[in-house]
Amino acid sequence: MWRANAVAVILTFASLVFAGCTSSAKDELGEYIDFCREVAQLSSNDGEVDWMVYPSTATTQEFKKDYRIVYADEKHLSFRCEEFKYTGGAHGTFTITVGTIDRNSGRILKTKDAFAESDRGNLCATLRAKAIAELGGEENLLYEPTITENFCLMQDGWHFVYNEYELACHAKGAIEVVY
Repeated sequence: MWRANAVAVILTFASLVFAGCTSSAKDELGEYIDFCREVAQLSSNDGEVDWMVYPSTATTQEFKKDYRIVYADEKHLSFRCEEFKYTGGAHGTFTITVGTIDRNSGRILKTKDAFAESDRGNLCATLRAKAIAELGGEENLLYEPTITENFCLMQDGWHFVYNEYELACHAKGAIEVVY
């Protein structure tokens, strides 16, 4: 009987842990929890409860999310969220979301708030050059870098993050460029 209670506690805990996830991650987790309930059986053999899970790719699913404050000063508060999802297939996906909150307004900064329109040409050229250097050559660049809204302020400057497949193949991972 204790195993049945443990299963209920684990599923409830998982639901609470992922309460702050994006709606797509919530949907995926909800589907996963429902699937676990469907394929798992609580059966009794001679008074002992056995937990049985049928073989499935869903039993190897994995969700991880980590939030951190990476920089703070009087005017800014920067955060970083790293999310890993494996739902089957050749490999999981790793996504980094960053941003900077303006402490006066409480809003997340957009590039138009942080950079003058006249600086955008120089910003774009610098991001391209640094992305190529980070990738180890222009031949590894599959897509042209644009000025992304996935950026934040840190001690050493403005960090622009390009996730898997945004600039290069999956094997290159996320590319982070400092301006």
